Amino acid sequence: MLTSFVHVNMLLLTPLFIHIGFVTAFWLAVYPTTFIFTESLVTYQYLPAFYSAAAGLGEIARHIFDMFGQKIRGRNWAEFLVRLQAAIWILDEALNAINPVVFE
Repeated sequence: MLTSFVHVNMLLLTPLFIHIGFVTAFWLAVYPTTFIFTESLVTYQYLPAFYSAAAGLGEIARHIFDMFGQKIRGRNWAEFLVRLQAAIWILDEALNAINPVVFE
């Protein structure tokens, strides 16, 4: 088992793993905490927890899509997921533009 850790390919990927760890820690710990220190959001004390829970549910949903995608053979599942994600993002941005949330 230890031979996997000292394999040259794993050692080459170590900086990537460190980077992903820092990015994940930022988006799930540091960034949501800044919501509390924003004057207009100070009354929403559960917003960081909601943000983290929503990010976790998004990860779970993505993995469920991946599980179903692995069962479908002969189709470009990754391309479908990228297109689905883009469509959801465009819909989300359009809804935000139509009805923006204003915190007072």
